[in-house]
Amino acid sequence: TDMITLTDFATWNTDWFVGRTTNVAATTLSIVQAPTTGLIGGVQLTQTSFTAYAEEGLMINRFDAGNGADVGAVDISNASYFAFEYANLTSSGSATRIIMQDAVAQFAVATGTNLIYLNQDFSYVKSLITTDPYLRADASSSGWIVIPKSAFAGIGDTLVASYLLWVAYDANLNNAAWQFGRILTYTESEITDYRAGTVIADPAKWTDADVNARRTGTSSVSFARVQAPEYTVTKTVNGVVKYGNLDVGSVYSPIAPQKSGSAFIGWKYTDGAGSQYKTNPVTVNGACSLEALFVDFTTGGMDAKTTGTQGLRFYNSVSAESKAMLETLGLTATYGTRLTNESLGYLNIPVVNWFNAEQTTFTAVLKGFGSAHYALVFTAQAYVEINGVKYYAEATQADSFAHVAYEMLNAGGLTQAEIDYLTPIATYYVA
Repeated sequence: TDMITLTDFATWNTDWFVGRTTNVAATTLSIVQAPTTGLIGGVQLTQTSFTAYAEEGLMINRFDAGNGADVGAVDISNASYFAFEYANLTSSGSATRIIMQDAVAQFAVATGTNLIYLNQDFSYVKSLITTDPYLRADASSSGWIVIPKSAFAGIGDTLVASYLLWVAYDANLNNAAWQFGRILTYTESEITDYRAGTVIADPAKWTDADVNARRTGTSSVSFARVQAPEYTVTKTVNGVVKYGNLDVGSVYSPIAPQKSGSAFIGWKYTDGAGSQYKTNPVTVNGACSLEALFVDFTTGGMDAKTTGTQGLRFYNSVSAESKAMLETLGLTATYGTRLTNESLGYLNIPVVNWFNAEQTTFTAVLKGFGSAHYALVFTAQAYVEINGVKYYAEATQADSFAHVAYEMLNAGGLTQAEIDYLTPIATYYVA
């Protein structure tokens, strides 16, 4: 950062380019605005001199291996959809053609394909059915075009190249432009979270030499790398890394992920200033990472508490690692059990005493039973409470007091006092 700026092209205006073109016949100089909305980083294709029908553009043959490394081909055997990022389309009359290539052949989008158009934040815009192999979008629009893998009928399991082609067919479109960015894949048969796609290509990471080497033609289309103020958000859920770019000051609300038996409590937000705990929505003010935080619970079964406070007892445990994680983040957490019955609704029982010295296992005792309650089924669900918000474990356990008493009597090993207490309760159990 200890430097003196000698040249900053972002401060130039159009007049400053006059007289500075070294080959007027072969080169076009222009300003590419860094959009504050729309695409953040990518490649711009501009139709320059229409002479006859042409398809020219960019061949993408470097893909992201998911760990920052570039590979020459990517496995798409589990892919069900592709999403192509585009931005700042200058004319609604322009069209593009996307071709995918496997190890044997090339495939274009089939006529009759249902395309999904999304905004840059992945919110839904519209869907339409293609009537030809070309893709079109509204002028000034930015976002994503989601295409099912089945649209590229017959494509194999390995993607070796993707072509983003400008279709030059009308002189009136000279100087019209498309901008293209990342390519995502999805594995779900029906996408539930468009923000959870895996990035397989990102031309914004390429150098000018990379782009120049991958042009498919130059007679009708010029190229420019598009760069803008961008903040990269790296999201890690259950060890799987997803990432993307957001505009400055974006408010990001990732869909809460799930983990078997656990409660999702928010995000570990890390940037240059360090790490902190955040919940949705997250305001992104710099390059950052979001790591999904889970509190891991296990259910420990039920029994009858026959001494002291008598009643139906539920056991739950929280992992020592989860407690340590919360302490590291400086979070004060309390724990408890939510009991649910169809007729009685919710009953929250906070932890009063821990069942073990390590304070990882806790119990909840439902007391005050009458004969009308013995056969009622109660569902127990552990929770952790942070900053006044309760986060519930995915796993639950359910049973009636009558059935628990019946099973304890059948198991044997009880004192006479326990038998006397449980026997009348067990009579209400109907197998």
